[in-house]
Amino acid sequence: CDRALAAVSYPTALSGIYESVKRWQRVHAAICEDVPATTKAYLAQLQTDAVWVPTTRQYWMDSAKALGMVDTEEGIRFWRDPSSSQSCRVPTGSSSETVTVGATTEQQESAKESKRVDSKVEEGSGDVQDLQYLVFEGDQAMVPPYVFFLMRQVEPCRFTEADRFVARSKGPIGFEGFQCRHCKGHAGLGKYFPLTAKSLATNSTSQNIHAHILKCRKCPQTVKDELVLKKEQKAKSPRLIPGWRRTFFDVVWGRLHREETNK
Repeated sequence: CDRALAAVSYPTALSGIYESVKRWQRVHAAICEDVPATTKAYLAQLQTDAVWVPTTRQYWMDSAKALGMVDTEEGIRFWRDPSSSQSCRVPTGSSSETVTVGATTEQQESAKESKRVDSKVEEGSGDVQDLQYLVFEGDQAMVPPYVFFLMRQVEPCRFTEADRFVARSKGPIGFEGFQCRHCKGHAGLGKYFPLTAKSLATNSTSQNIHAHILKCRKCPQTVKDELVLKKEQKAKSPRLIPGWRRTFFDVVWGRLHREETNK
């Protein structure tokens, strides 16, 4: 592209990314000769179908944060390599100047989560391979294969200010919940913060997780196919004792909020 109008934008804060994207879409995309006609037509179709919601601006902010961007006094900076596949944990050392300048509450909470995992290793709480899971191999006898497989697709996380707009939870900052282990709850989607053990055990929570996994772009197709198959076979699963669902999710709740020692 020969630098057609609005080819480049330099928003000074994450909150300005939304306006920059809108300007690129309305001004630049239509006149850029290097944008394929099929892409332009698809963008036009999306504009016709799209409906603005209050969380649209927050989506772009959360997406930027998921890539490692942060607001600093010097503008937007990366606190980590955006091409890295690592989860969003802030280095605790002093080698990164960007982190020192632009460290946020969310990053501090992520660092705490990292330390929590380390503490689990020290305490010997569960197999090393299970540290980032809420359900363990030994739990399979408690629930149908479908429920076990479904809950193996999530991992612990903590509530941040950004989650208030997308995850729609009323929990306090730092409240423990869980997120899709494939996309790490990208842009706030695939994150869940049930406020009680009872709400965690509801069918609607399981249905929401199932729906997200099937739509998650990071989740392998083989996992999606297996999930659908196990749900179809759920009715053929061995009959469990009455109340198994509440018993199982009480255990999960206890692990999530450290009310009992992980098995």
